[in-house]
Amino acid sequence: FWLTGEAKDSQDEVLSVDGMWSDVQDWVNKYGGVIHRGHTNKVVGRAVKVEKRPYDGPREEYHGIPAIRGKGYIFKGPSGKGRIFDETWTAMKNNDLVMVSLGGEGGEEKEVCEDDVCSVKHTRVERTDVVYEMALVERGANPVSDIVELNALAKGALSKPFADYADFDDCVERNSDKADPEAYCARIMRQVEGKDKDSF
Repeated sequence: FWLTGEAKDSQDEVLSVDGMWSDVQDWVNKYGGVIHRGHTNKVVGRAVKVEKRPYDGPREEYHGIPAIRGKGYIFKGPSGKGRIFDETWTAMKNNDLVMVSLGGEGGEEKEVCEDDVCSVKHTRVERTDVVYEMALVERGANPVSDIVELNALAKGALSKPFADYADFDDCVERNSDKADPEAYCARIMRQVEGKDKDSF
């Protein structure tokens, strides 16, 4: 996913990537990279990696702007439980949740004149935010905050068998005697398919 980029958002503001970078790192490394279903109290996953890099996502008109790219996962509940996690993952696969939205506290603002013209039409507000959380949403304020790829092997939805198992759930079921069957099968999946489970 693309967390944010220095593009004018729906409120005519531009978030400074450099200005929020340390807060984004703290959000992941100190506070667990909490991901919510919408801006609610429903925690459905975690971000595990973020990096500053020029935007090269699907919206070509923004290529090259400073941006933050991330990687995360959606939780999977115990068998028969955790419906919110499965519903969230299905919504992402069905393109119902296609963007991310930052939750935080507005930081320092400054007006930046564009094209040496300081008029309402050519002035933007540049903000440095304090990041608390990320939400999966239908439509985000930042035009580049897209979920750009889903792990096709996630949530047991393997497109083909792996190793000697029909799918991930079959592996977990057949290895229930292991201390952590999901971790055991995820390791096999990484070795065989080169991919992690439940990630985007």
